[in-house]
Amino acid sequence: MAEKQKLLQDFMNRAVQTLFHETYEIELQFYLTERCDLACRGCYMNASPAAAPDQLPAEHVLQILKAFGKLDGFNNTVAFTGGEARLIGTGKLGGILQSTLDMGVAAELKTNMAWVPNPKKSGEMFDMLSNLKVPWSIHITTEAEFTNYIRKLVTENPGATKEEIIKKCDAEYPPAPMLTLAGSVDNLIHPAKSAEWFATLAKRIATDEKLRNNMNLGVSVFNDSFDWFLDTVIKNPELGCRDFNRRGNRFGFSIDGYKIVGLRDKFLNPKDPEDPEDMWRVVFNGGKKGIGRLVLYFYPDQTVGFETHGLHSVARVPYLTRNGKVKDWNTMANDMLIQLMNDYMAAVK
Repeated sequence: MAEKQKLLQDFMNRAVQTLFHETYEIELQFYLTERCDLACRGCYMNASPAAAPDQLPAEHVLQILKAFGKLDGFNNTVAFTGGEARLIGTGKLGGILQSTLDMGVAAELKTNMAWVPNPKKSGEMFDMLSNLKVPWSIHITTEAEFTNYIRKLVTENPGATKEEIIKKCDAEYPPAPMLTLAGSVDNLIHPAKSAEWFATLAKRIATDEKLRNNMNLGVSVFNDSFDWFLDTVIKNPELGCRDFNRRGNRFGFSIDGYKIVGLRDKFLNPKDPEDPEDMWRVVFNGGKKGIGRLVLYFYPDQTVGFETHGLHSVARVPYLTRNGKVKDWNTMANDMLIQLMNDYMAAVK
């Protein structure tokens, strides 16, 4: 008992230090619904057509964004997913995306792409996406990173005019739409047809001026499916992919001059953390010095918590007060901290 108490005290001290004192970036992800029109094996959310039709209210999304937009640590990036986010209704989804963009927040929409081969569904989605008013921004994650980069340019180019500095900055970090559409392509969990769906989606966006000017296109692939992805997408003669490059777990290519960014990662089976320390390493970046990344996940059941890379959901607490208002960050963080310690102790054997 004394040993467990010592472990708990140590975990609490580190968690308090991280949540309230260390420098990190906060990123938000919204599970708009747990319903999905696919039933992929190994889904970490158990999403399927049979899942409850619960939805995360749009007004809650906007209240949360307004609250977090005032924090210095918010990295101005939001991801929307599910289940399949499209299933909340194309009109409602478009309204959430537009409101997010109007706040100057970069939005990423994750999709299973099962709607792509359906003329009616794809028509609704493409109309919604092309009619969004999407601002452009440079691809720098934080204001601090941008400031440091500008200082570096000024130091390395003494005597340069303001216009020359801006031109150099644009060359290194070209402006891009603040909306990203991201799909998963693999033959491990998702249907093998995901390659066809992505190919159709990529070609449509690359050849539609309004769509390509309105969004970035991203793709994620499991390592075990990467060779298959190369054969079915990159080497697909109908796509005519060019400029393929790979660096670590990132890769990129272009179609008709339209650049597409990819991410490859290992597949993790959904399960509880095998070691309590796994919870710490995943949630708080293992106590690394410098700027860390803290991702908060909001669910349709009106809770918020940390997600251990799809392995296990921890520190889930209601994000609303008893009178139905979104909690401020300090209250939310304190509630999650207490729940996180409870989850940690439950994992200690």
